[in-house]
Amino acid sequence: MYQIITFKFNIFIKKLIMKKHQFLIAVAITGMTLSSCGSSEEETTLDDALEQLGDSLDDAADDLEDAYEDMSDDMDSMTDVVDDMTADDNSEWLDEYEEVMDEYVDLFKQAQSNPSDMTIMQKSSALSMKVAKLGEEGENLDLSVSEAARMAGIAAKMASAMQGL
Repeated sequence: MYQIITFKFNIFIKKLIMKKHQFLIAVAITGMTLSSCGSSEEETTLDDALEQLGDSLDDAADDLEDAYEDMSDDMDSMTDVVDDMTADDNSEWLDEYEEVMDEYVDLFKQAQSNPSDMTIMQKSSALSMKVAKLGEEGENLDLSVSEAARMAGIAAKMASAMQGL
């Protein structure tokens, strides 16, 4: 997610730099045009030259502002895409978390009903690996309020099932 935002920001900066270069080129062309106007029959006054330069600068500033707004819109839409991707990832993680917690409760029930069953130890080992993997993945999650409530509900359901045993 960070890489996508960083990539989009880099594109934004490159576009802004390109617009800045276009602005500088426009100023240079305007300056050359104004400096070559000295030999015409109708002399351009300094006020006229400054007015034309001001108009060129205004146009360039408007272009830069438009480019900035376009890039801001692009960043907003990219943020929405990233948020949607994160929400999907969180939902998948919560589904897997709930499944593992259900497996844990079932395994605990099996262990209580038949403590001498050796297959429970094998299942316990496999389940421990799943829990470790989930823990690593869960460290990077940014849960919304509703997702955090769902996670708390899963934990409460597991605690309730364990107390009933």
